[in-house]
Amino acid sequence: MRIMRNLTEMENLRPRTLQELSERLGVSKFTACKYRKILRDVGTIIPPKLEDGTKWYFASPENFRQLDIVKDFIIQLKFDKLLPTTSISPLYQICKETDTHPEDLKDSIRKAEIVYAKFVESWKAKYPDKLLIKHDKAIRKFLLFLGHSITNSHKTFYADNSVGGDYANTRLSDQEFQSGLEFMEKEGGIEYKNLFGIHHETFVRPITLFKVLPKVEMQFLEVAGKTLEYAQLSVVESKQGVRYDKLILHPKVVDMVFDMKANQMIVSDKKEIAEKKYANLLRAFYHEIGKLSTEITSKRGEEGWLYQNRPLYTIRHSSAHMWMRRTNYNADLVASMGWEDSKTLLKFYSRVSTKSIMSAGVCQYCRPPIRVSPEFSFCSASHAVAYLNGLRI
Repeated sequence: MRIMRNLTEMENLRPRTLQELSERLGVSKFTACKYRKILRDVGTIIPPKLEDGTKWYFASPENFRQLDIVKDFIIQLKFDKLLPTTSISPLYQICKETDTHPEDLKDSIRKAEIVYAKFVESWKAKYPDKLLIKHDKAIRKFLLFLGHSITNSHKTFYADNSVGGDYANTRLSDQEFQSGLEFMEKEGGIEYKNLFGIHHETFVRPITLFKVLPKVEMQFLEVAGKTLEYAQLSVVESKQGVRYDKLILHPKVVDMVFDMKANQMIVSDKKEIAEKKYANLLRAFYHEIGKLSTEITSKRGEEGWLYQNRPLYTIRHSSAHMWMRRTNYNADLVASMGWEDSKTLLKFYSRVSTKSIMSAGVCQYCRPPIRVSPEFSFCSASHAVAYLNGLRI
């Protein structure tokens, strides 16, 4: 067939876009795409390789982005208001490591499972201490973009938000947070103490945590004739591409950020080293306070699994609970500092429990409970600032 012969000659000379093939061959882009896939599958079209044998589209992430299917995926990500880089870079690593053209993932979910299992095996052999969070998210998004039907509980491509289980009650108490500051300083030094404190106060995602600290503004609050300090900063969460205003109320953490210079990294270690060290310090701390045990192996969906496998992600859960207690369980207020909406916050991070319902209206500052609780509740954030700074009625 003349069209397929011409298509073969053109593609074997150099890769073409579907638009170019459509115009040169006089067929629709859909037909050009269908014929090209058939010719690739039977081996008539052999993708050009570099001198070292690397296929042109695996030579760099930029080349990978030139593939038509990747271009279309990028358009969809932008339409969904998601940053393309967070999905394209992991997808490039998956395809390159397994020598899989992204269009081949269209064939079936079973084939995608085999490809991803191959990648996971290779990745863990090379990087045993690194998690696959970004890759898990990227492959699921791409497969959904291709039109595959995937349930939230799929054993391989599980839903991002649920992390494969129910962790909406995972948290540290206020006393455990204080213990965490002491543990981090003792085992990791001042920098990692600061990292833990800022992380728990602001619940930023890890990708944001290891960037420079943005400008912090000192704020003042009058309570019972006393002038109190707290801090405010604004960060852009890369995953959402949204700017959120954050508050820091705990006086120890307020002191931390004001002792730091503007645009300073929280820790001086390189990101890869810092993230690994911080994760290991958190795991050791979770063991110390009984959240983890060497005698128990938790399965996905159980709290212990989250503490072991997502130690940094656990802090975001804990911080959500803390801020709910600080604002009299006002989910809309808390969500405005870091989530798309209050439904996401309540479903995946800080579910309202019967204990929360009964604690509403209790304030450690103005209406303290008779029995001391390891988790402080307040009627407002201003009363949280007052109590944390030592004021008592």
